[in-house]
Amino acid sequence: AHADWATANAAEALGQSQDAAKLRRRATGAVEHLFDSSTGLMRPKSRDGRFVARFPTTRWGDGYTEGSAWHHSFPPFDVELLARLHGGKDKLRAKILQMVAEPSTFESGGYGQTIHEMREMRALAMGQYGHNNQPCHHVLWLLALAGYPDDANRLIREVIDRGYGVDFYAGDEDNGEMGAWFVLAAAGLFSVSPASEDYVVGA
Repeated sequence: AHADWATANAAEALGQSQDAAKLRRRATGAVEHLFDSSTGLMRPKSRDGRFVARFPTTRWGDGYTEGSAWHHSFPPFDVELLARLHGGKDKLRAKILQMVAEPSTFESGGYGQTIHEMREMRALAMGQYGHNNQPCHHVLWLLALAGYPDDANRLIREVIDRGYGVDFYAGDEDNGEMGAWFVLAAAGLFSVSPASEDYVVGA
């Protein structure tokens, strides 16, 4: 969904407004299609369009790459849509706060073994928030966009304190992203979606 939205922005900049509109519809449609209101998370569907029956929310793999439902349920490109699906910005806030309050447990799931991203998430001990891997890097900033900057600032500061030190960081560097997140967060700026010119301001 995010890739479609990002490509729509590029299409718009190139004067391809019809393509841009089609891609935006597809992006928002995917979010609406996969959101499971009973759990507040994005849930895989089978070929017949029904949600999969077995849905342990801490299970990695299957419908998710290097993560679980918690890591892939907060797309960064339309906070208003996400809030509406949750039933309001207060409910979206509650779900993100639940994410960091849950036990840091996991099921290996489709991976069939424990991979280092699972261990690193557990070691950070911030619930199901996996700062060690990229799908979560924007999530806490969504709190600011939803109107809860105090929550965002508190949790982002906690990540800085727990996940970084003079000789370590909590996870894969992957082309400099862990370091870039730290620099931006410490400066009080963050691009929630790299396909947007907008930055969130933090403290």
